[in-house]
Amino acid sequence: MNNKLRIASMLVAHRYANNLTQIQVSKKIGVTFQQVQKYERMINKITSDKLIEFCNSLDVKLQSFQDGDPFQVLDGADISILKKEKALNIIEILFSKYEKPLLTKEMEIANDQSASR
Repeated sequence: MNNKLRIASMLVAHRYANNLTQIQVSKKIGVTFQQVQKYERMINKITSDKLIEFCNSLDVKLQSFQDGDPFQVLDGADISILKKEKALNIIEILFSKYEKPLLTKEMEIANDQSASR
């Protein structure tokens, strides 16, 4: 999984696991809720400063963004099934939109390299 996708999916997972809205998160880290939407949709990259603020305000370990799994975060969250399903749907959309094209591109590069040998 690429880093942008990992961070975006973990932002969604931790926000939902902490039962927070985008507005509540935006107030905690000092940005607009539209900016939080853009972070979660991978339109804008979150800065390291804002990521650290996010982690500190939600009491989340920064390390979880490197080796965590958004599905495990949600699985262990004490939230309603409906909220888990909504968060999972958002994350699955991210994966379907961004992960498959990257795999396809990597396979094309590998095929091109093997064909040129």
